[in-house]
Amino acid sequence: MKTNVKPSTPSSKNSLNPDGTVNLSSLGGEYDFNGQNLSIRTVNIKKNPTFIADTKRKMENSKKRYLANDNFSEIYTTKVNGNECLISRNNGGGVQQNYYVFYVVNKEITSYVTGMLMFSPGQESLAKENLANILKGIKMN
Repeated sequence: MKTNVKPSTPSSKNSLNPDGTVNLSSLGGEYDFNGQNLSIRTVNIKKNPTFIADTKRKMENSKKRYLANDNFSEIYTTKVNGNECLISRNNGGGVQQNYYVFYVVNKEITSYVTGMLMFSPGQESLAKENLANILKGIKMN
């Protein structure tokens, strides 16, 4: 990721390289990303070719069950840097925080990076820009 990622907690400082990029092998914690809260971590999984489709279906079922009247949320897939990405845009409701949840799966489908970018109402365009930069900054083998 770019140099605008700053650890927001002391425990996440060890994930940051001197040049401001994030070391994926030690990634985990909360960061300030252009004034928005980014929580991120890596997970190893048993090879699962249907991971993105399964996770998307679970998210859609959960939305139907718990947020049936929410027309603002969206769930979609895309590719960034050759890696499959699943993105969910959610309305924070009474908390007045909106957020993007994302999963980026490596080509071998043996690990993924997952995170949540939280932002206040009125910061939608900045959040979209930040999310695009975060996803572009994730490099996986």
